[in-house]
Amino acid sequence: MEIENFYSKIQERVLQILNDKTEIELCIKHKLVLEEILEHLEQLKQKIVKLKEQASQSERLKSAFLNNISHEIRTPLNAILGFSDLICLPEKTEKQKKIYSEIIKDSCNNLLNVITNTLEMSLINTGIVTIEKKPYALSDILNDIQIDFEYKATKKGIQFKIENNFNDPSQLICTDRYKLLSILKQLIENGIKFTNQGIVKLHCGKVENSFLFAISDTGIGISAQKQEIIFDSFTQTDTGLNRNFGGVGIGLALVKNYVEFLNGKIE
Repeated sequence: MEIENFYSKIQERVLQILNDKTEIELCIKHKLVLEEILEHLEQLKQKIVKLKEQASQSERLKSAFLNNISHEIRTPLNAILGFSDLICLPEKTEKQKKIYSEIIKDSCNNLLNVITNTLEMSLINTGIVTIEKKPYALSDILNDIQIDFEYKATKKGIQFKIENNFNDPSQLICTDRYKLLSILKQLIENGIKFTNQGIVKLHCGKVENSFLFAISDTGIGISAQKQEIIFDSFTQTDTGLNRNFGGVGIGLALVKNYVEFLNGKIE
């Protein structure tokens, strides 16, 4: 408010000078200078308004994020507690107990993902992130991903496929294994989450001296206007998607930060 008041007073005074010929005889040069000052002040005012809008938007998204993460934690916890009680009942059949066990396992994984992503994002925001690059066999990394997501995709009734364009099975990649796996798993997890039929693919290749990883799916897609902001923290909490698909809206922000830590780029 102080800056806006300051702006208003200066603007008012300059306009008085420009309009009051009796107060001072302005030459063309002085008039141009004053008009330039007014132009800069107007630009400053617009920047202030924009910053205020951004701050307001950020606070609103953070508030929505906190409400959403509370929901995302309580939901799997309630499932774990509820089905843990049911699985202990003697009248339940082995088939029922197996179903309850799967629900408990899935709920534990969902809860772990929410907590892990939140803690990782907190470490990034506080600058406590270390990068440990070592050479790894790309085939080993892809095998871990294949094992992890083939079952998840099949369980949902869709396909998961890896297209490896490297002819050399011993192809090495110098990277932080944990962070690369976190990036790929988060993107594939999203692909499976938002795909109800069809296929999710991980494409691997090389462009010049860089490794290229691309994820494609036959899911709901992302609108053009959302593509510019999906890597911002808390974005999903403003889209309404979390109400249908779950998630707290920090996964892609986490991915973007990890990609940049590894000197890469994502789009």
